Amino acid sequence: MIHEVDGILQPLSMFNNEQNLIDRMSAFAKKICEVTETDDIFLSHINNQKAGDVIYKVLMENKKESTEIHYHEACPILGAYSGPDSISLSYVGGFEKDWL
Repeated sequence: MIHEVDGILQPLSMFNNEQNLIDRMSAFAKKICEVTETDDIFLSHINNQKAGDVIYKVLMENKKESTEIHYHEACPILGAYSGPDSISLSYVGGFEKDWL
C-alpha cells in the first residue's frame, strides 16, 4: 500500500494475500465512508475485479446518501506505481495508519 503525503508517494503497508487485502481494504472502505469530506470516493483496480467488487459493495452499503462511488478499471499510471492486481481508494478526508 502506498500513501501520498505532500505530493510524494510513500510506502504504508503490505498485504499477505488476496483475502488479507480484501479484509483490510473493506474495513478501510467503511472508515472512508465516515470521514470523507466530499461527495466522491474513487475505487479502481488493475486486473483484480474480485477484490474490487467486494470493496465496492462495502462502499455502497456504508456511504452517505449524497456520496457517489466512482468504480472502474485503473489506467496504466496506477500500474506503474503499484503493479498488477492492485486496488486504489481515493478520497478527500482524514487518515490514520491504524485504520488499516
